Amino acid sequence: MDKPMRYSDEVPYEKRRYWYFTLHGLGPGTIPNDLKVLETRDGKNDKGTMGLYICLDGILNTSELEYYDLRELVPPEDEICEEQRILEYLQSKDFVRIPEIWEEDGFIHIYLEDGDWKHEHGWLKVLMKELGYTLVNKITEPSDEDCYTAEHIYEKE
Repeated sequence: MDKPMRYSDEVPYEKRRYWYFTLHGLGPGTIPNDLKVLETRDGKNDKGTMGLYICLDGILNTSELEYYDLRELVPPEDEICEEQRILEYLQSKDFVRIPEIWEEDGFIHIYLEDGDWKHEHGWLKVLMKELGYTLVNKITEPSDEDCYTAEHIYEKE
């Protein structure tokens, strides 16, 4: 049997992130067999009901939404941790390397290993500015190359 063709199959795989909400949890038979779960989050829906947000790698059609009793619904922004929001934004802008990101003392720290000064370190600064962050410190490791390792420290504007 051929894999069903979905509208989302036209989107590059790394950009496929489609959110749904369920009251039934996850288990066998709760989503179509050809889709993969990328992420889950417990939370309340827009009606205040507790359930599970499910991020899938494909778009469901109307009959699948009805059959699996799912709603197209993205988790509220405040339930997504800031580090995850930044990472998803960097990925959406084709940021090639996956840096380490953490929050400490009200600052966002981003550790970028062996990054090119212009295409990675410079691009990171531009993208973080778009998210409303200002670079307040950068701790670099010594290097004689165009590529170097640094910890970037940002503050929300």
